[in-house]
Amino acid sequence: RIWTRVHALEAQTISRISCGEAHTVAVTTSGAVYSWGSSEFGQCGHGALHTGVVNHPRSVVLAQLLHGDVAVGVACGARHTLITTRAGALIAFGDNSHGQCGVASAGAMFSTQPSTSSSSETSTGQTAPSSCFLPQRVSALWGEPVEEARAGEHHTVVRTALGDAFAFGLNKHGQCGLGRQAGNIVRLPRLVPLADVCGIACGADHSLFITQAGKLFSCGSNHEGAVLGLGPSMRDNKSVFRPREVELGERGVVACAAGTMHSVVVAADNSVWGWGVSSGGQIDGSTEGSISSPQQIAVGGLEVQDVNAGFWQTVLSRGKPVVARHVAMIDVQRAEKDLAAGVLTGDQIESVFSWPGSIAASFGRGQSAGNDGSPPRSSPCCPLDPQRVEECTKAILNTYDTDTIAAMRTGLGRLVAHVEPAPSDADPAHVGALRVLLAALQNPVLSDYRLGGRLLVRVCTGLLAQSRETLRAFIHSIASYPPDIFAARLVGVCQAFLSAHLEAVGAVDDEVIRVVKVLSMLHAANELGGIIPISKFYNEFVSTRLDLSGDYMHWRQAQAAGASGDHLFSFCRHAFLLTPEAKAAILHLEAAMHMRESVVYDMLMQHAGGAAGEHSRVLVPNKGVAGSDLPALISSPYLVLQVRRDHLLQDALNDIARQPLQNLRKPLRVIFRGEEGVDEGGVQKEFFQLLVQEMLREEYGMFVHDTKTRLLWFDQRSLEEPLMFQLVGIVLGLAIYNGVILDVRFPLVVYRKLLGAQRMTLQDLETVAPDTAEGLRKLLAFDGDVENTFALTFEASVDVFGDVRTVELVPGGSQTPVTASNREEYVQQYVNHLLNSSIAAQFTPFCAGFRLLCDGPAMSLFRPEELEQLVCGLPHLDMYALEDHTTYDGDLTKDSDCVKWLWETVHSMSVDEKKRFLSFVTGNDRVPIGGLGKLKFTIQGNGPDTDRLPTAHTCFNTLLLPAYSSPERVREKLLTAIENARGFGMK
Repeated sequence: RIWTRVHALEAQTISRISCGEAHTVAVTTSGAVYSWGSSEFGQCGHGALHTGVVNHPRSVVLAQLLHGDVAVGVACGARHTLITTRAGALIAFGDNSHGQCGVASAGAMFSTQPSTSSSSETSTGQTAPSSCFLPQRVSALWGEPVEEARAGEHHTVVRTALGDAFAFGLNKHGQCGLGRQAGNIVRLPRLVPLADVCGIACGADHSLFITQAGKLFSCGSNHEGAVLGLGPSMRDNKSVFRPREVELGERGVVACAAGTMHSVVVAADNSVWGWGVSSGGQIDGSTEGSISSPQQIAVGGLEVQDVNAGFWQTVLSRGKPVVARHVAMIDVQRAEKDLAAGVLTGDQIESVFSWPGSIAASFGRGQSAGNDGSPPRSSPCCPLDPQRVEECTKAILNTYDTDTIAAMRTGLGRLVAHVEPAPSDADPAHVGALRVLLAALQNPVLSDYRLGGRLLVRVCTGLLAQSRETLRAFIHSIASYPPDIFAARLVGVCQAFLSAHLEAVGAVDDEVIRVVKVLSMLHAANELGGIIPISKFYNEFVSTRLDLSGDYMHWRQAQAAGASGDHLFSFCRHAFLLTPEAKAAILHLEAAMHMRESVVYDMLMQHAGGAAGEHSRVLVPNKGVAGSDLPALISSPYLVLQVRRDHLLQDALNDIARQPLQNLRKPLRVIFRGEEGVDEGGVQKEFFQLLVQEMLREEYGMFVHDTKTRLLWFDQRSLEEPLMFQLVGIVLGLAIYNGVILDVRFPLVVYRKLLGAQRMTLQDLETVAPDTAEGLRKLLAFDGDVENTFALTFEASVDVFGDVRTVELVPGGSQTPVTASNREEYVQQYVNHLLNSSIAAQFTPFCAGFRLLCDGPAMSLFRPEELEQLVCGLPHLDMYALEDHTTYDGDLTKDSDCVKWLWETVHSMSVDEKKRFLSFVTGNDRVPIGGLGKLKFTIQGNGPDTDRLPTAHTCFNTLLLPAYSSPERVREKLLTAIENARGFGMK
C-alpha cells in the first residue's frame, strides 16, 4: 500500500474527514460532502441503486434536507455515517440494523427510502429500516443544537451546544450509557444522564464523555477489565451500562480519544494518560497487555494538546484540539451592540430564526439534571430561557428597522413551516421541538394579527402535533415562566388572535380551535404554577360578543350524546375563557330553562288529571302539607313564600320545607305579610338579606364565627338536625337560582367542596384555621428530631363543650408517633380531618340542599373563587364606576346640580354608608359580579325641591330624586333615607 493523492478532490478544500470499516467521507469548507468505498449498507449515501463499491469520491446529495443549511462535520462508524450541519442538525445514512442511524420509519419527520435489507421494529412497534441508503435527518433530534457526533462500531453519541449528550444504537455492553435496554438496542436518540458535556469519543463498544468541570466518564465494554479505566475493582465488570467517573486525581481533562479497546486523554497540564488493551503498544509504545487504571504516557517533553485514536493506534498532537462550536447562534448579551454596529445583520437574524438548532443554541437550556449517573428528570425544567428570548427579540424590535424585523418574521415563517411531530417513542419527550416551539410562541411578531396571525396558527398546529408526552412536558416546562412574559407573550398573544379572528371571520373555525387548545395548555400550566391571575385568561370578546346561549345548548347536546371532538367544539368546554359575568348569565339561562320546565310540567300534570307523581313529592313530609293544599302549590307558576318579619326564619324554613321539589325551580316571589310591596326583585333581595342574617346567628349553634378571619365555619358540635343544614343549603341555592347576592362569608374552601373537591390542602386550612396551618407548616419545615421534639401521635383533639376528646386520624393512630418520615402523611390526615371528616355530618346535608337547585352543567363552569363572587358579590365598592355607568331619566342629566351634589355626597360616605346607599337603591349591599360598572342603575327626577325624602324602586335599581336646592339638602335627605329604609309601603 502506498499513499496516493485523491485527484477527484483536488479542487476542494477538505475541512473534515472520517473513515469507517471500508468507506470514507469528507466535508469541504463550502459544506459539500463526498464519499467513496463500500456502500453495501448505504454508508456512502448514494441510494439503493449504488450498493456496491464507489471507487471515486462522489457528492452526497443533501439539498432537500438542508433547506439552506450546510454540512460542517462528519463521523463514520463501521458501516454508518453521520453528518452535522451549521444549524445543528444531524443527518445519518448507512447500516441501521442496531439503530445506529437513529431513524424510524412511518410517522416520523422523514420518508423511508427503499431498502434491500430486512427491517426491524422500534420499541413501539414501528418498523425501522435496517439500512438507510439515502441521507435521513435524525428527526428525534429536531430542535437540538448538535455540535459534535462520534460513531462507534455500531453505536452513535452526539453532543449539543447546550451540554447534553444523546446516544443510540447497539447497547449490548452499555456503550450508550443509558442502562440496560430491551434487546440491547436503542433505536432512537435518548438523553445520556450527564450534564455540561463538552467532549465525546467512541471506541468500538465503549464511550467517553468530558464535562465542563474537566471530569471524564466512561461506559460500555470493559474487556479484560481495562477498557473503561475504572481500576482493578471493576475488573470483573465486563460491561458498564451507565457512565462512571474515571479517576484522574485533580487533573482536568481537555481532550479524549477512543480506539477499538483503548482510551487516551490529555489533561489540562498537557500530561497524557491512557488505559485499555495495549497488545499493539498503542498506549505508550512499549507496554503490552491490559491497563485497568489511567497510566501516564511519557511524551518526551512534547506539549500535547490533542489526541486521536484509531483501531490499534494513538496519535498525539501539539495543536489545540478542534472543538466543534459551529452552530449558528445569536449572542444575546451582545445583541443590542451587534445590531447597532451592523455586526448582526438581517441575513444572520433570518438564518438563526429559521433553524431549530440555532434557536436552541441561542436561547436553550440543557436537559440533564446532573452528573450522578441517574436518569434525566421525566418533567424537565423549562428547556428554554424565556428572558434571553425576550431580550433578543426586544433588541431587534427596538431597531425600528422594518427590514431587520421582517428578517426575524421571515425566519420564523421558515422555521414553523417544517415543524412536524417526533417519533412516538422519543424519550422522555421531544424536548428539542418543545424548546423551538416555545421560542416561536414567545416571539413578539406573532402579536400582530395581520402580519403574525397565520404564523401563530402554524406554531399552534406544530405544537398540537407533538406526542402526548411532549405536550405534558410543555405544560410542566412553562409552569415556572416569568409572569410578565407568560401573560404578554403567550396568553396575551393567543387572546388577541382569538378576539381579532372571531371578529374578522364571525365564526369558530379550525384556527380558533387550535389556538384555544393551546390556551387550554397554558391554563393548565398556570393551574400548576400559579403564574398569573385567572382573570388574565378571560376573553371579553368571547364573553360579551358571542352567542353563549347557543354555545351552551351546543355543549349540552354534546354532553347528552357523550360525544367529543373538534366538530363539537364549545367555549363552555373551555370555561377559563369566560368571565364570571358570562358564566353567571349561562347559569341564569339554565335556571330560566328549569323554571319554564317546572311550570310546563305542572300544567301537563294538571291537564292529565292532577296526578303529580314523584316530581311533586313534598321536600320534608313531616312538615305536613294537607292534601287539599298540594294542588294549589303545584298549580302556581311561582314559588311563593309568605313570611312575617317578626317570624322570618321560622316562616321561611317552614314554607320552603313544605314545597314539592319541582316548585323550588320556579321563579321566586316573596310576600311580607301586611306590606304593600310587589315582588319584582326588590322584595326578595331584602328577604334573603334578612333571612341570612337571622339564619347564621351564633346562638343557633350551626356555625362558628372566627374573630380573626371574620369567616363562618361549620360547628362540628352542633346539635341541630341535618335538615336544618339542608335548608341552609337550599336557601343558598335559591339565592343563586334567582340571581340574588348574599352577605355570606364562608372561606373559599367551602366553595371548593361545593364544586366537588375532595382532597384538601394546607392552603385550604389557612382560610379556616390560619394558626393551625402555620403550626403544621413549621412541623413540615422542622430540621431536627421531629418525634421527640413535637411528641405527636396520629390523633386530633376536639373540644366538645369543654370536654376535650381525641380522635384517631388513622387506625391505631394513638400508638403511631409522628416522625420525619411520616409527617407529611400526618399533616394530610390532619387537614382532611379538620376540613372533611369532622364536619361531614353538617356539610353533607348542606351540600345536598345546595345541589337540589345548583347541580346542572352550568355549575361546572365555575371556579371556587367565581362561585364565591356569584354568591357574595365583590367586596370593593367602586362608586365612581357606578357613576360612570348610571343612566338618567325624567328631567335629570349627569350635569344637573342635584345629581352632581348627590355623587359628591356618595363619594364622601364611609364604607358602611355606601353599603346602606347601595342597599337602599338596589335592595342589596353586595356588588354584583363584574363590579358596579355592570349594574344597571337609573336616577330619575321626582319633582322640584321638597321636604320629601328620596325613594327607590329596588326591583329596577332606580332612585327617585327630587331637585333639591342645595348640596346640604341633598346630603341631609339622602342620609336620612338610607338610615331609615326598611320595608315596603310601611307607615
